Amino acid sequence: MSRSPLVQGPDPLGWFGDCDPDLLVVGHSHVGNVIEAMEQNLAPDARIAVTRPPNVGFPELNSAYWEMVTDSAPGRTVAIVWQGNEHNAKFLIQAEDFRVWDSLQESTILDALPGPWVAGTAVKNLFVPTFDGLAELIQCLRTSARVVLVGTPPPKSEIQVRAGLDRESFFESRAAELGLQLQWDAATIPVAPEALRVTLWRILQDIAKNIADNAGVEFVAAPSITISSEGLLKPEYAAADCTHANTAYGVHVLQSLHLLLKKTEGAL
Repeated sequence: MSRSPLVQGPDPLGWFGDCDPDLLVVGHSHVGNVIEAMEQNLAPDARIAVTRPPNVGFPELNSAYWEMVTDSAPGRTVAIVWQGNEHNAKFLIQAEDFRVWDSLQESTILDALPGPWVAGTAVKNLFVPTFDGLAELIQCLRTSARVVLVGTPPPKSEIQVRAGLDRESFFESRAAELGLQLQWDAATIPVAPEALRVTLWRILQDIAKNIADNAGVEFVAAPSITISSEGLLKPEYAAADCTHANTAYGVHVLQSLHLLLKKTEGAL
């Protein structure tokens, strides 16, 4: 495929990194750790460019953002980081106890959780609409580029969540919306159990992987080195807030993508 020059979008949209990259990394707020790795010159020895989302919400990425990406994509690999905070937005602050079966979790851990059982398919159906537009985007990009879908970081421990809650006004508003506290207190607000949040995150990753598989593109999961035996984000890869990963995590994501590119080049 012939390669297009990078196309700059309207301010504040633009590319950072190599002026003629092999790899573009794009998407929602979890692309931030990759951008930080690039800004600190910690990326692998590869031709990479990234672009910062103008806002974390999908509507702000609908038009100018994806138009810039699509125009710059021909002849390149495009790695998409899609959403990834749906489980946090809905259930990090917990109004009612519930549990969801997870074949990867020990049954004793699940049995110990409070609340009724909720079918995994019900949770999946709740999350699926947040992936609207992704399959169409992939198919559009695939006409001129190679596409990779990147998994998003696992949830943090309760200690890390509480340490970051005061940085995030969204969750204070969420608690008020749920009628949980008259006065916000990050130390006592009900936070969903770690095992439940891991299960919800895994459902999100399964949805993303299924979309990638159905579209015939590769899915790059969250780097295993960053995940604890409990399925949580290891502390050394956590950003200061309660949902995102840090620069060191972004380095591992870039290394995973670089390895994927090198394997492909070696197979040619």
